Order: sequence, then structure tokens, then C-alpha cells
Amino acid sequence: MSLAPLSVRFETAASNSRTCWVERRGALLQLMTEGGQLGQGECSPLPDYSADQLTDCLDALANYPWAQLQRSILSTPSPSGLREALDVLPSAVPAARFALETALLDLVSTQQPAWSLLGGRRPASGRALPRCQLLSGASPAQRLDEAIAARDAGVSVVKFKLGRRAFEQELVELAKFRSELGEELGIRLDVNQGWTAAEAAHNLAALAPLAVELVEEPVPFAQLSRLSSAPVPIALDESLQDEQALALLPGLAARGLVSALVLKPTVLGGAARCLELAERAVSLGLGVSVSHCLDGSIAFAASGRLAALLDEPMPCGLVPHPGLALAIAGPSERLWSVS
Repeated sequence: MSLAPLSVRFETAASNSRTCWVERRGALLQLMTEGGQLGQGECSPLPDYSADQLTDCLDALANYPWAQLQRSILSTPSPSGLREALDVLPSAVPAARFALETALLDLVSTQQPAWSLLGGRRPASGRALPRCQLLSGASPAQRLDEAIAARDAGVSVVKFKLGRRAFEQELVELAKFRSELGEELGIRLDVNQGWTAAEAAHNLAALAPLAVELVEEPVPFAQLSRLSSAPVPIALDESLQDEQALALLPGLAARGLVSALVLKPTVLGGAARCLELAERAVSLGLGVSVSHCLDGSIAFAASGRLAALLDEPMPCGLVPHPGLALAIAGPSERLWSVS
């Protein structure tokens, strides 16, 4: 086992309503079998977003009893063996669990398909995943041009981050965007819990005429139940890191206050955990999308493999951020296949 530090500075800063990221740090996990096979995983918790810290993840991986893998999942791959290997790591370090899961699947999926090890079903062959692209242009004109290019490249939904300007200004831009492009391109919005419940009630009603696909995380989770209705469908994203949110999900879904889940394996602990949450979402009548977490190429590729295992995902946020250019973890062509 080896852990190598990874670091890249963004060409274009990434931000939400609370935080601006100018660099990305993580670690590359490499596992080598006695026969010389290599498996790779990426551990890259996102500061001020992920619940775990990189130092804690590295400590957990450094203290892992690697020798026992040769006697368990590496010799006889199975879903239960994968779960047992992952459960050696605490749930408090989800990025470390994702890195280990990815590396193990990279090693053993040549013996048994990854979809079966993850407890899923064989994915449909040749299916193109619907995609959602975050708009990162600095001005409304740049974002409109970016959206047109995304549409022409086959993207079905574009995403705006809200909370960087007054909502009235953002609403004007969104209305103009809808007027320019009609309804051929979906609009997804992300507030990153930046509104109060009172602001959300007003703003969601104002957005309703624009046929918005989803609004992600409009308010801090503790305030979500204060809303009397959701004029625009609401998705949970970062709230899913909180077990309390998961416990309250059925009641919120029944009230129409949650319509979809956005699954990010870096913050949720890997693909197997995300598939469990996807199954729960479907049982509640909710949509499911998969997205990256400004990851490097290995974690990004693994997120794409996860999305391919879902039956009918909503458009997935699997267009890389242009400032990152997936430089953090090198090539991923040999990463585990879903077939």
C-alpha cells in the first residue's frame, strides 16, 4: 500500500455562496497484490464542504490492516467481503472509504463485475447518461454562451449557483436565460443552504414560472421543515452527510419538500453507500442524480461508473469543472469497468 500526496491549483476558482476554492488537495491510494496487480483510489475530501478532513482520512488509511485483504476480498471477491473490508474504516472518514472501495474494485473487477460486488444490477449497455453542467462564466453573457455550447454538446440541464448576488438580480438573469433558450435546456439551481426559510418561501414562488428542474439545498436542513410547500422541486445534497436528515427523509418526501437526492460518493462513503441511498430514494418516489465533488480524475471516473449503475438517473453533474481539468490524480482509463 502507498499513499501519495496530490495537489493542483485551479485555473479558475470554484465557489459557492459560502466558500471559494483555489486549489484541491488529496491523496492517491495504490494497492499492489502479491501477483503485481495495481488498484488505485482517490481520497479528496473537500474543505468546508465534506464532513471529514484529509488528515483524518490519511491516518485511517495508514493504520489499515492491509495484510488481511489478501486473505479476504482479494482472494475471494464478494459483496459481503467488500462491505467487511470497508467497514474496517470508520464512517467518519467517507473519502477514505471511497478511496479504498475504488482501489479494491479496480483490483478485483477483473474476477467479478463491479456491479455485482456493489450489490447492483447489470447496467444497460450503450446508454448515454443525461448530464448537468455547472455554469462558471463570470458574467451573464458568458454564462449564456456557455449554456448554448453545453446544449450543443448534448448537455440537457445547466446549473447556476445562487447567493453570490442579490436574488432579484439573479432572477432577472434566469428569466432572460429562459426567454433566450426556451425550455429546451433544463435549469438547476444550487443555493448551498444560503437562504432562510422565509427567503426560500418567497424565492421559490418567484422561480416557479421559470420551469426550474431542481433547487438544491435552499435552506439549512434544520429549516427545511418550516416550509409549507415547495413551488419548485427541492433536492438534498450536502444534507445527506447528516444521519438525522436521512432519518427525516420519508416525512419530508411525503410533504413534497424533497423531490430528489444528489449523491456524491466522496462525501457519502463510496458507490455502495450511494446505491443504498438511491434505492431508498426510489422507494420514496424521489429522483436521483450523481455528481462529483471537484474531484480528480480517479474519483471523477468512479462517480461516472456509479451513475451508470442507476436505472433512470436524473441528469448527473459529471461534466468536470473547467478550472480543475481533472489534473489531480492522473489518467483513469484502466479504472474498474461496470460491464
